[in-house]
Amino acid sequence: MSNHFIDEVRSMLDERSQEVARHLEFAKALRDSRADTLVKTTVNGDLLPFDYDIDRSLVKSISATGYLLLYNLVESTMTAALDSVHKQMRSDNLSFHDLTESIQKICLVNFRDAINKNHIDSHGSNTINEALVWLGYDKDKHWNGNVDALKIKKKARAYGFEIAAHDTSITRGGSSLYGVRLKRNELAHGELSFEQCGHDTSVDELIEIHTQSVVYLGAVLDGIENYLESRGYAAA
Repeated sequence: MSNHFIDEVRSMLDERSQEVARHLEFAKALRDSRADTLVKTTVNGDLLPFDYDIDRSLVKSISATGYLLLYNLVESTMTAALDSVHKQMRSDNLSFHDLTESIQKICLVNFRDAINKNHIDSHGSNTINEALVWLGYDKDKHWNGNVDALKIKKKARAYGFEIAAHDTSITRGGSSLYGVRLKRNELAHGELSFEQCGHDTSVDELIEIHTQSVVYLGAVLDGIENYLESRGYAAA
């Protein structure tokens, strides 16, 4: 029986993966087109030429945008994945002493941050034991724009779950996620132009990275689902 919290994450992963795939397919089609080919558009069911010559430098910029979409895919999936753990704990109505030591440590860090920020919303908790579980929790603070395979594995150790067995010959252990994070940050911070980035990375490489990322993220979700099914967050 699947976990409905994880099912929601899988659905989002699939939607965003399709978004990435459509973008990369478009970039590949532009790359493979002849220099004199015009972009075409559909109007009322008729395929009509759109008077714009394809510029090779533009193709490079469009390709590089794939890094932003790939990073969005990774961070959004992992944010929702960890959030599913907290949703499950809330659904189970667990208090602080019901949790494993590793989860308690995470809750204490969130609680400390809440106190430092004078955050007093206890999410309806009636006791300090309940407030310790929820006070200060913020799903958007899991990654802070810097998620890659090493950080995912670090989070896995902190929460106490394992990434499920998968075909590492495809994912290469998630090693490509580091490059995605690096390129995303270089583009976002203006250290690299989109045209430069597209010149350094081919569309075919991005398509391969996309495949690797989706398989790796799927293995992480499998691991978290196993963790939720076994109530790995709850004290024995």
